[in-house]
Amino acid sequence: VLDEEPLHYTSKMGFDPSRMDGGGTSDLHFELPLVRGVKGDMLDVAVTSRLNGVAADGPFGLAVTDGKLGLDVTRHAMQVAGAVNLNGVPATLVWDESFGDQPQTFKSRFAVRGSADDRQRLALGLPDLSYWLRGPVEAEVVYTLRRSGPAKLSVRTDLAAALVKVEEAGWRKDPGLPGLGTIEGTVPRDGGLVFDSLRIETADMEADLAMEFLPDLSDVRKVTVMSAQFRGSDVTGEISLRPEGGYRIDIKGRRFDVRHLLTLGQAENGAAAQEPETEPFTIKAGFDEAITAENRRMYTTTFSGRYDGRNWESAILSAKLDEGADLALAYGKGETGYELQVESQDAGQTFRTLDWWGEIEGGSLVIRGRRDSVDGPLTGTFEVYDFRMRQAPAGLKLLQLLTVIGLPAAMDESVPFTGMEGTFTYESGVLTLGEVEAWGPVGVHVNKGSWLDFNHRQMKLVGVVVPANAVQGLIGKIPLLGFILGDGLIATNFVVSGPLDEPDVNPQEATTLLPGFLRKLFRQAGTAEGDQTTGHVPDPELRPGRD
Repeated sequence: VLDEEPLHYTSKMGFDPSRMDGGGTSDLHFELPLVRGVKGDMLDVAVTSRLNGVAADGPFGLAVTDGKLGLDVTRHAMQVAGAVNLNGVPATLVWDESFGDQPQTFKSRFAVRGSADDRQRLALGLPDLSYWLRGPVEAEVVYTLRRSGPAKLSVRTDLAAALVKVEEAGWRKDPGLPGLGTIEGTVPRDGGLVFDSLRIETADMEADLAMEFLPDLSDVRKVTVMSAQFRGSDVTGEISLRPEGGYRIDIKGRRFDVRHLLTLGQAENGAAAQEPETEPFTIKAGFDEAITAENRRMYTTTFSGRYDGRNWESAILSAKLDEGADLALAYGKGETGYELQVESQDAGQTFRTLDWWGEIEGGSLVIRGRRDSVDGPLTGTFEVYDFRMRQAPAGLKLLQLLTVIGLPAAMDESVPFTGMEGTFTYESGVLTLGEVEAWGPVGVHVNKGSWLDFNHRQMKLVGVVVPANAVQGLIGKIPLLGFILGDGLIATNFVVSGPLDEPDVNPQEATTLLPGFLRKLFRQAGTAEGDQTTGHVPDPELRPGRD
């Protein structure tokens, strides 16, 4: 009846009456003048219906089934309200149609409320957001078709039951934690979808974003971050889809927590990641302050890099450390593989900032490394000159050990070292040391095979320690080092093991050191000429492998 001349209501709303099903009861009221040639604008109509089992092929590719609806129609407007399944997804629907022709009024408005999981959202024709959003979401969606201009979309969501994550920033909201999302969007007449405003509020995040989708809604074209504060970070920027796949990230801000970026490509159990952790991305960033660990910061930080989804392919970092020293890092493909170089005028600040080691003060630092492939082990050398070992937890215990074997009491607060050189292999969060030697008033030799596991925060160092001034007339004054056996000097073995933050330092049985190691231990600070880069140039004849 409603599709007859001159109404054609159902056809105007996108329904084919021959493809509709259901039953119910209706009250129909028609009012018309008893004149020849009645026109549509002379007809007054009112319909009130209660419908059951409604099935229809609706607009936007949505199939309506199992509808229990109320229908109210007048000459000026229509409203359908009730419970339906939309493409198999249970929902409540309020559908309003305006039959007027005033440009300021809407033509159609659909308000849908319900819960949808990942599969159901795709069934409804919504954009695929599974990279950021997984699990059921309670939502109220209002879609408004206007007589002029683009359609409008308004969404209110409850994210409590869902996982929401941004892997590139190391942020996530787990299911069971509160979260709200609001969207104000636009649907251009030529297709596509734009979220003009997307706001996310959780216990540890407030973010205001904008998003543009590809015309077929298969992916996000661009995310604009107007403002995002989360877990100490405060950033703005843009994430855009690259033609070759993955994303390009350009961000800046007052503060950013970079701890997640430092561990990307490293599985939690220490094994190399077998599946991509994220989509590939390139990043260009600049921050006033970068958080590297609890109460650890870098300043005036710039960073650029490329990540393939499993491993960093390139990275360039420049930053100021807490006390003003510069830190420079460069990593990327070279002539013989992937090459790494790290330089700083203050090794202690660098180690503390990166949460590697808290017991060194001062010292120039150079680290060089290379790997054959992007996911292979990284091998290299490190050099630290003119530093001190201070009384951090393990350092204090090492000083106690030195006192036991006869170190002069003047060294009871910290020990100055002329230099330290060594080799290493780093793979999947585990640093395995080659031969490591440190020399000054006291000498330390760390055996090959010692290791530090940054995944589980554990360590084991095995080596020997000896006062270098023992050959300068003090041998007879040091209780446990008062004699020489053959061509070597008696020293004390030690084992440092346990948590990185609080290891145990244990002296072991005596051993004999050979002259090759002793030559380096006995060299004193200031015997080599300094330069502007490191403040010290070691004797080439005393480098590892040339003793």
